[in-house]
Amino acid sequence: MKKLHYIKGQIAELNYWGHNEFIRKGSFHFLPNEEIFINTNQKNWEDLNFDNKISVVGRHKSGLIRHKKLHFKYLKNLRIEEIVNPSTKTIDFIKRVRISCFPKEGKGYQLAQLIVNHSQNSVREEITDKNITDKYYTTAITFVQNLQNAIRETDKKLISEKYMNEEVTIIPSFERHIKKVIQSIEIFNNYEYYFTQEVRNRILNTELASLFPTNKKLLVGNLEILINSNLEYKIDKIFHKKN
Repeated sequence: MKKLHYIKGQIAELNYWGHNEFIRKGSFHFLPNEEIFINTNQKNWEDLNFDNKISVVGRHKSGLIRHKKLHFKYLKNLRIEEIVNPSTKTIDFIKRVRISCFPKEGKGYQLAQLIVNHSQNSVREEITDKNITDKYYTTAITFVQNLQNAIRETDKKLISEKYMNEEVTIIPSFERHIKKVIQSIEIFNNYEYYFTQEVRNRILNTELASLFPTNKKLLVGNLEILINSNLEYKIDKIFHKKN
């Protein structure tokens, strides 16, 4: 009987951002309560000098599987789980997305226990005030509502000229594939290719309450948006999955 063990958890629902000034739901990259796994990044396991951060893998807000380094405060319910006699499909998935697995006997399991204990002992300040009213959040809501309206109306000109940088980086489905930088006019001329039905749906279905604007960036579905000092929003990156 074959057994594999791995560390699994979720993204905490409420967190502080910006020196505990602002309340946000989830994390910048992941929705609240999203499942995450500790990945195979060797730095997770070398000397357990975490700086209170650890590398995880999970379903990104773009819908793609992505690897990110997160502070422990964004994580909850970290625990070791077991798979008994995993199927070939499961093993292939674990290898492809680089989830860290280990037998119960050996150093890997001991280190996993230390990671889980570290997470459980990390102090998370309880958030009782759930009202989010700061200027970054309120202006982000207005921007997203306007963008959603432009997408519903297929206003390609408005999207490319008002809501987009002159140059936009296209991020491929797999992190190891090559990124490319294109002109916004190319996106205008090939709107259906870059703003696929899936991309449009993710933007239109974005829950406004789960927006996580910082003072510089915002993720909306498959889009990464830059925010300047005047609180102006411009699409800078598109996480692109070909049809």
